Amino acid sequence: MSPVGSDLVLQDDDADDLEVVEAEPTPEDVASEIARVSDEVVALTQRAAEIAAEPLDESESSGQALVPTATTAESAKRNLATLRVKATKQQQALRSIQEEIRERSREMENLMRKQMALAAEALAPLQKFMDRLEEGIWMVNLYLGRDEEIHLLADGEPADPKVPVVIRQLVLAMDEESAIGAEHGGIDAQHIEEFDKWIVADPAHVAQVIPDTKSVVAIMPRRQRREYGDPWKQQKMDEANRQTYFLIRNGGKLYRTVTEFNVGQTLVPTAEEFTSFFYQDEHGKHGKHRIPIEPGTLAWERAEEAADARKRHYMRVGLILQGLADRTTVFHPQPESGINFLDYEQGGKTWRFLADAGSTGGPVLLSAVTAAASLGPGVAVTGVLGFAAAAVFGVTIPRLKHRRNY
Repeated sequence: MSPVGSDLVLQDDDADDLEVVEAEPTPEDVASEIARVSDEVVALTQRAAEIAAEPLDESESSGQALVPTATTAESAKRNLATLRVKATKQQQALRSIQEEIRERSREMENLMRKQMALAAEALAPLQKFMDRLEEGIWMVNLYLGRDEEIHLLADGEPADPKVPVVIRQLVLAMDEESAIGAEHGGIDAQHIEEFDKWIVADPAHVAQVIPDTKSVVAIMPRRQRREYGDPWKQQKMDEANRQTYFLIRNGGKLYRTVTEFNVGQTLVPTAEEFTSFFYQDEHGKHGKHRIPIEPGTLAWERAEEAADARKRHYMRVGLILQGLADRTTVFHPQPESGINFLDYEQGGKTWRFLADAGSTGGPVLLSAVTAAASLGPGVAVTGVLGFAAAAVFGVTIPRLKHRRNY
């Protein structure tokens, strides 16, 4: 049986020993081996059929009886003994061939797995490209507002166009903010309209949830999981309860919008969100501590991929907001320069961040970017994305005391 792939012989300069290294098989090598094994299986099958067809006694082929009547009992006994020996040898030969066929089948199975692995490896770049292409189409649809819903909850005079849009970091929860039905566990995604009525019922409620005159706040129906008893309903409600809604305040106007995108726990990145990808836990004598990942390693490549994915996540937030600014009137009237949430230069002028999650601020995030840069050339510092980099203009405030968590 010839091995898949060829052997390369390497000679040590300081010794006469030869080291044999097996080269990685190519798809052609594997295909050739599969053809060889397949031919061997066919040959073994044919051989088994020939053995099974062989007559145990010559009298069978001449049409004579197995034990002629003219023979003596002793002769018949010898004939039967001879037939038993032949039958045993024939059975052993067939069993041997069956075992060889099983061995070839196992070899064929391994070769097929190897061929599938090589095919998957060859298709991986194309699949990655297709995934990125689909993601790009999805991101364009986010900007264009496909599947987007906008509801005007309160009407009034808009804010002065010179007032910058404040983007708050923390994602709130409707049940925690409103405390509606708190004695029964609070509201869920089935009671969005009740939250709408609650927030516009009193200006104090608006000031509590979205205090800035011109701002964006992300909010979900509820943060804490609720039991529904039915597995199918549980899955659907868990997804619906985590759905991100955007509250947009523009002076006396208040909008609630939703699209096919879940932000998560924060609308903008935290101070260590990107640099944390490039550290890993190490267990030593003094317990667990964080150490930097060595550049160029597989762990580093995975960290870069994770940071890039998170960068694209926050880019989607920017595209959603930019789409609202370009396609709708929710931020009107706008300054003469317009509003560009993806433009670093406009940060602090037409929009700014406000860190209300207690772990991010302008200087803090800037130091995180600086720390990322010190890790080496592979860190995607731009992972904080264009519009997030302008967090240097943000401010840090403590977590609001009225936040409820029951």
